[in-house]
Amino acid sequence: MITKRKWFTGFIIGGAIGAAVALLTASRSGEKTRALINEKSIELRDIAMNKVNEAKNLFESTKENVMDETKDRVERLKDVGRNVMQAEAEMIKESKKEAKKALAS
Repeated sequence: MITKRKWFTGFIIGGAIGAAVALLTASRSGEKTRALINEKSIELRDIAMNKVNEAKNLFESTKENVMDETKDRVERLKDVGRNVMQAEAEMIKESKKEAKKALAS
């Protein structure tokens, strides 16, 4: 399965290769070709920067979601641990009472 990152990388590389081939095979003067290359490189840079920013934002929101979920799970585990400790403490108390009764009889 192709990941989004691989697809995007292929898209950018393919676009750059296509643009380079089109520019090299076009019949323009050197000055016009250089100006067009400059313009297209700026456009590609802007597209790439937008995609990088989108990926960064996605990473940040995913990171926040994972951290929030992890904090929730930790709190639930703490509660379970507290409940188990309380139950064990009650069992120990009861065992002490029974042991004292047995010794007293």
